[in-house]
Amino acid sequence: SLKTIAPFSLVANRVSNKAGSFHMTLEGDNILISPVEGAAIQVLPDGPSRYNRAKLLQERQIYLSYKYANGDGTTSYATDTLTFRNRIRDGINEWQDEHPENY
Repeated sequence: SLKTIAPFSLVANRVSNKAGSFHMTLEGDNILISPVEGAAIQVLPDGPSRYNRAKLLQERQIYLSYKYANGDGTTSYATDTLTFRNRIRDGINEWQDEHPENY
């Protein structure tokens, strides 16, 4: 899951497939990855990460590229794609309208 901590900043609750966390800060189409202070796993960027800014919510994706030390002298390199999904709230599907002319 992602938790908003500032208008353009999030914290992820997973590091690849492990428990841990790291910051993501949106700057235009770029995502800056940084470690969370005191976290057991220190995540660092490994190449560019970006947000595709698709108009339709269901087409929006975040592409992440990062690395982290495993604690045994090895480093893991990860690329993740986060895809936005719809949310049902009070029985209403919250996908955006599929007709861009309605924006």
